[in-house]
Amino acid sequence: MCARVLIAGPWSGSGKTTVTLALLAALKARGLDLAAAKCGPDYVDPQFHREVLGIQSRNLDPYFLDQEALCAALARAGSHLTLIEGVMGYYDGVGPAGLYSTYQLAVQTQTPVILVVPARGIYQSLQALISGYKNFQADSQIRAVIFNQASPHLARQLAEFATSQGLESLGVLPYAAENLIQPGRLGLEIQADKAVLTDQIQRLGQLAEKYLDLDKVLGLADQAPSLDAYLPPAQWPQDDQARREGGAYKLPSLERPAQDPASARPTCILAVARDQAFDKLYPENIQVLEGAGFQIENFSPLDSIALPEGAAALYLPGGCPENFAADLAANESLRASIYQALKAGLPCWAEQGGTAYLCQDLCGQPMVAYLKSRVELADRLQNFGYGKLVALKANPLCPVGEPLKCHEFHYYRADAPGQDLKRQKASGSLLPVAGWAGDRLLASFAQLYLPAYPEAARRFYQVARAGSGD
Repeated sequence: MCARVLIAGPWSGSGKTTVTLALLAALKARGLDLAAAKCGPDYVDPQFHREVLGIQSRNLDPYFLDQEALCAALARAGSHLTLIEGVMGYYDGVGPAGLYSTYQLAVQTQTPVILVVPARGIYQSLQALISGYKNFQADSQIRAVIFNQASPHLARQLAEFATSQGLESLGVLPYAAENLIQPGRLGLEIQADKAVLTDQIQRLGQLAEKYLDLDKVLGLADQAPSLDAYLPPAQWPQDDQARREGGAYKLPSLERPAQDPASARPTCILAVARDQAFDKLYPENIQVLEGAGFQIENFSPLDSIALPEGAAALYLPGGCPENFAADLAANESLRASIYQALKAGLPCWAEQGGTAYLCQDLCGQPMVAYLKSRVELADRLQNFGYGKLVALKANPLCPVGEPLKCHEFHYYRADAPGQDLKRQKASGSLLPVAGWAGDRLLASFAQLYLPAYPEAARRFYQVARAGSGD
């Protein structure tokens, strides 16, 4: 059994994140065993779940994972309840068919959906909106409504609007709640604002406890069909009562497990850039890399003076190094350490901001200069969305000609963008060749999700281990 519910919205900006954080905070305050998830390629919202609320969180992406993998990921959460936050509008995805949408995730995982409906500046028309979303697809999975930005005085009438369309109202979240977390804050570095954000989310939780029917939320989540069939038999719960009383099974967290300092160090160390400038990476990627055999050693391009001792490979993930370009440039010791290691043949995988860091300069500030390209910021997102990469050269992660699904979310524009990767949008349209690949390097402004390609992690490990002499 995996109790779960999905929080969806009719469009971006309807309040999905606000309502999700409010529910998580309120249910955590009740002492419930929670997990969270985010539909699609998103780093910020899971960071809120993990770092501000202290709740295990992961991404569930129908583009990268098939139905079996999505259901297995939910079943492995090992919590009493998983709250899933949708992405964009409920039916919005790739192309006219809306592929890889929140709706597709709900159908594939048979998860009950709560539709978050903004109720400011609209009244009777809400019935048409609710009816349209509920009935657009016969298997919409939409079971209930939360009215966002709504006056509590209208709660009874709004509930009648929902009931008239065959849905249950779970209450209203007052308009004041929307002012607690300003929209621009979602892109800020979370650690710097953690105390403020924690206080704001706690107040959201108090509003949810007061104005939303949390018992009905829990009841709706309990209606979700069991996903135990997607677990190996040894991990099946003994019975549902045991699950409720403490989870008869508990799988390892997606977070990196603590290492015993006295234990013998594995021989294949993967140096991973982790700090304020490089914080856009999937914890699942780290989990898969560890499963392939790597020992992860984090370092900071902002503060470390050299790569971790004994590093056999390097992973430079995404982030916003442009916001810290002067500080990164000032760390000449580490830039030189990375440059010399790469010239000596250290295997490297870089993506998004990590690739920008490998270039000659970023926004006029000197970087590692291993890639002979200069990077500036465009005034709009570049090649935003899902796509595929096909390597034209053998590299540490994939053979020539093997397509890898990816996504892009960045503003980077390089004057010499590389010529080693064929690129294609998920819609099928071709993009100019770009990126860098070679026996010891794969670098691109796109980002990968390794649970979809565990063999890429194993290949990376084998290349690193061969290079380390083990």
